[in-house]
Amino acid sequence: MMANDVGASNAPHKQVPFKMARWGLVGGLVALALLLAYRQGRTVALAPDSEPAGAEAVVQVDCNAGGTVAAALANLPASKTGGTIVVSGHCTESVVIQRDGVTLRGKDDAAEIDGDIAVLVTNGASGVRLESLRLKGRFAGLTCSYGSSVDARDLTIYGGARGLSAFYGGICALENSVISRNIQGVTVGDSGSVRMSGSVVEHSVIGINIFTNGTLTLDKSGDYSRSIVRKNQTGIEVSTSGSLRPVAATIEDNRGGGLVIHAGGAVYADEDYLVELKGNQGGGIRVRAGGILQLARGFSYEDNGGQGLECAPGALIETKPQGVAAAGETTTGAKGWCAGG
Repeated sequence: MMANDVGASNAPHKQVPFKMARWGLVGGLVALALLLAYRQGRTVALAPDSEPAGAEAVVQVDCNAGGTVAAALANLPASKTGGTIVVSGHCTESVVIQRDGVTLRGKDDAAEIDGDIAVLVTNGASGVRLESLRLKGRFAGLTCSYGSSVDARDLTIYGGARGLSAFYGGICALENSVISRNIQGVTVGDSGSVRMSGSVVEHSVIGINIFTNGTLTLDKSGDYSRSIVRKNQTGIEVSTSGSLRPVAATIEDNRGGGLVIHAGGAVYADEDYLVELKGNQGGGIRVRAGGILQLARGFSYEDNGGQGLECAPGALIETKPQGVAAAGETTTGAKGWCAGG
């Protein structure tokens, strides 16, 4: 699935205040999650086709013909650990997954779930998989919360306040996917964790927002290439005990800056992989007072507006290995070492 699949306008978003973008929806999401879980528990639908004893349940759901994913979930056999739901059509619902081993798979490229939170995985559900789906959530596309774990690939998540989010110990792993045209593309906080590889985050106010013990890894693994964070107002913001390990990523063409590290935020390098910052109008990397950046030879800067690397007094800059330098002007006044261009 390509980024232009979502079919929305390229008009730039109006910047919203940082604290509002970060905190404004957390309380509402929690309340909505509880309501959705309650409603799903009351869903009534036809039972899935019978399966041989010991076999995993496989259910076909055609939402264009009146089927719902929620009904299929509610009627998976209680004796089985998991089950696979193959989705076709446009599903206007919020799907809540609270059991282990569930797989949601799109039958074709048109399979879509469209709801307040398109898919919420919660209450410690583990081994959940999502494949080949379009997710459009007014509040969130995919949310991993309360100790749940999700492996997802080949998704398009678009058109909401948040695209992918992880909170309260939820773990999301995302591969080969597109997150586009949200207010925040990826939101990780409150001890949530996200690992992304080969995915694109684009056309959002904040591409990726990490805070309050949230952790994010931009990885390159298996058959998937580096992730790309592009054409957002701000590419990545890290703050208040949030941390980012940018293993392999390109951060490019973001209007307000590529990577901004606020007080309490930390970014750690991996010298074996390349992190490219190019064409970011507000500068490549900005480290505020109290922010931490570990800089390795794997960082490269090209055609960023302002400084490639800009450090405020009170920022902590570490080099790995010692003596790493970036081409261009030196920004003075930082606690530690800082250069950029």
